[in-house]
Amino acid sequence: MARLVELLGVPEVGDGREEEGRLAADGGGEGEGVEVVPQVQVLRGEGSRLPAHHLQCLSTCNELYYLLITDLDKAWSAIQESCKDNVMSALSSSLDVPRNCEMTFEELSVSSLLATADNDQTAMRPTDLLVLAAVLLILSPAAHATVESTCKAVSLYTDYDFCVKTLQSDPTSATADLRGHAVIATNLSSDKAAEIFAKIQTLLKSSKNIDETLCLSTCSQQYISLISNLDKAWSAIKESRKDDAMDALSASYDAPDTCEMGFEHLSVPSLLAAEDKDQAQLCTLAFDICSLL
Repeated sequence: MARLVELLGVPEVGDGREEEGRLAADGGGEGEGVEVVPQVQVLRGEGSRLPAHHLQCLSTCNELYYLLITDLDKAWSAIQESCKDNVMSALSSSLDVPRNCEMTFEELSVSSLLATADNDQTAMRPTDLLVLAAVLLILSPAAHATVESTCKAVSLYTDYDFCVKTLQSDPTSATADLRGHAVIATNLSSDKAAEIFAKIQTLLKSSKNIDETLCLSTCSQQYISLISNLDKAWSAIKESRKDDAMDALSASYDAPDTCEMGFEHLSVPSLLAAEDKDQAQLCTLAFDICSLL
């Protein structure tokens, strides 16, 4: 939306989208943490036979382990999406949970009912967890993509040489991962669309032919939608929302062809044939790279 706002000169309005958390339900990476929670629930269910201090400690541990499961689930998702900073942040948040659970028993001077479980949970040292996360990130295909490997992966539908030349036009592509290449391709597609949109406006001002003006007006509307969709896709890719990115990129596919069809239907020589062809290639490239994420 930012690029469209800039081109059209209208105030930007937020879309009100809210992030939704995902509770671990697919065996993400919680391991021992998931096993401790049922144990806590069983012990809490024996409340009538336990002292009040024990129940207080179990309630605290129950909350801590739910947070632990959430953090490990976030870490697992971040590893799959090659978001290193998010992995480290989630794992760091999870490291103190077992110890904090035990400290609850110690502070109230009661014997721990979860000592074995907490010890099992802390058996892997913090440094081991961070090293493991780093290794998983390194092994992830998206983490070590090169321009050549990315372009080879999409060469079935996108010309390899075109892909390489396009991505390498951005200096950051040399060190970018697969997600970075998707961002670059989408950004380049958006830049081209903005350039074509500006040309359409110039042609509209100088056009004297009614049919030609009608075709250019159609193209103008198509490129407004195209720029908006590419902006949405760019944001979604950066935020690891693949489905939203794919939807936005799919919606951008037809704009160049629809523009050309307008000229064909009215038997008017196209004023944007080369531009529409380039735009279609860039849209395809962005879509194909995003599909690999």
